[in-house]
Amino acid sequence: MTKIESSKRTIGKSSEDLYNLLSNFNNFEHLMPERVTNWSSDENHCRFTISGIASLGMEIIERVPYSKITMRDYEKVPFKFNFLVLLSASNHEQTEVQLVFEADLNPMLKMVAKQPLTDFLEKLLDHLQKM
Repeated sequence: MTKIESSKRTIGKSSEDLYNLLSNFNNFEHLMPERVTNWSSDENHCRFTISGIASLGMEIIERVPYSKITMRDYEKVPFKFNFLVLLSASNHEQTEVQLVFEADLNPMLKMVAKQPLTDFLEKLLDHLQKM
């Protein structure tokens, strides 16, 4: 299992606000980097293409209020994965956020996809921080 972790970032929002935002895929589209196209979503599922990597679908499988959101691959995808959003309240107005991507990648795919996936996670955090 390949594990890719973003940096930890402090976001100027409460853990409740971030949890409410990130536990609904309809709120994700404006957080996506420019390389993401063909976005479609409902509250629990999304589908999109990351140019240069793959077309992916995700579904939310676990919500732990104000601390964790777990997603996994959905429908036809090139590899199995889990995607976690970890929230840790610093105080009422700040939350530390980390994104974790775990995937069953063969060695060749790992070599090709690791850096673009790392960049993808960091761009998500950049957009979240600018909100």
